[in-house]
Amino acid sequence: METPGLLLRAYANRMHGLQQLADVLAAETGGDRMEAQVAAGQLMAARNALINENHRRLLAGESADAVYPDAVAAAHRAFGLVEQGLGDYATRPAE
Repeated sequence: METPGLLLRAYANRMHGLQQLADVLAAETGGDRMEAQVAAGQLMAARNALINENHRRLLAGESADAVYPDAVAAAHRAFGLVEQGLGDYATRPAE
């Protein structure tokens, strides 16, 4: 996607999807709107990272059948991070 118009529309669609997901999460949990926004952002970020990696591999010439097992495993890892939190991932020891 190199054209500014397409990029703008893609961004607008992502933001709309993020808001819709946050609305559903807030309604379903009866929870805080900010928490719903954070959760929606994390879920969408995991989804987008998975899509980007799958697209990268497919555009590099790998077949969908070759990508599929890794994509399933990556989805479990990505959404596991969302579910369990980042914990000590990418932390540095105190100096």
